[in-house]
Amino acid sequence: MAQFITSHFMCKYLSALIILIAAPAFCAPTATLLIENIQPPGGVLYIAIYAGTGKGSWQDEPVLRLQNSVSDEPNSIIEVDLPDGRYAARAFLDRNQNGQLDTGRSGKPLEPFAISVGEHRKKPSLKFSESVFVISPEQRQCHLTLRYPKSPPTIQPMEGL
Repeated sequence: MAQFITSHFMCKYLSALIILIAAPAFCAPTATLLIENIQPPGGVLYIAIYAGTGKGSWQDEPVLRLQNSVSDEPNSIIEVDLPDGRYAARAFLDRNQNGQLDTGRSGKPLEPFAISVGEHRKKPSLKFSESVFVISPEQRQCHLTLRYPKSPPTIQPMEGL
């Protein structure tokens, strides 16, 4: 009888161990997007992640679109299911809540925006090919640092005209 009980418990624990070991293979890998330089007031952050393989471009359909509210904290962490691969990302903080990145006549953003920093680069680039980063078992994070447009110059009325 003791041998039966021991065998029963061994099978039970062995089954649980196999499930714990095999579970990560069935789960989608998680990557972390670190959104930096969030300045008050917060708002809604829109993020688009693109496949960075082949002749990828910003005009391609994103592989993932996200919409998150952000607080007034300077940084925000967003977990996403993103398998290993090459990607490019861009984001904007929708201050006026119209669901789109507002731009001026010249096409420059009027709202805070971010573009991923490509492999072996120190600064973001508008070029898609220079914005491609890698998600791998060794690298599970992408930094997106919000840049704020310069305020347009204020025009002061002149006295006496």
